[in-house]
Amino acid sequence: MIFLLDQIIRRKRLHITDRLYDFRAYSYGPFSEDVYDNVELLKDLKLVSVSGSDEDPTYEITEKGKALIEKMVHKGVMPQSLLTEIENIKRKWNRVNLYSLLKYIYEN
Repeated sequence: MIFLLDQIIRRKRLHITDRLYDFRAYSYGPFSEDVYDNVELLKDLKLVSVSGSDEDPTYEITEKGKALIEKMVHKGVMPQSLLTEIENIKRKWNRVNLYSLLKYIYEN
C-alpha cells in the first residue's frame, strides 16, 4: 500500500518532502528498505504500533500519531488532499489479500 501511495504522491505532486521511496521489484512485490527504517522510527517515536506476527503484522497509528497528523494538516505542513489519498488507499486495499494487491500492482 505504501508503494501505491508513493505512486499517487508522485503523480499528483502531493510531496511534503523532497525524498520519496526508491522501490525495486522483490519476491513479494515492490520493496524499499527505507520503508522498514521509517516504520522502526515511527515505532520508536510511539507514532505507530505494530501487532500480530512477523509474517502478518498489523500497523496502527497511535493516538499520538493521529494528533501529529492533525497538527500537520492544520498547520499546512501536510495537505488535506494527501490525507484523503491515504484514507482512500486504506479503504480500498486494507481488506484485500496480498495476492490480489500484488496482481493489481504488477498489472498496472
